[in-house]
Amino acid sequence: MLKNLMKLKYYWHSFRYRYHGLLLDGCLCHDLRSQIKRKVDYHERKAVSLLVKM
Repeated sequence: MLKNLMKLKYYWHSFRYRYHGLLLDGCLCHDLRSQIKRKVDYHERKAVSLLVKM
């Protein structure tokens, strides 16, 4: 059960990482770009840490 939860969290963070990465590519506003960049970094870190735990 715990392993399935970790897989779900991994897929969620990897999905959000890709989603925010696509938003970042099309973003023109510098302030919004920095907010999205922080989200991309956060979800990348979480996905990698969950991958290491699995």
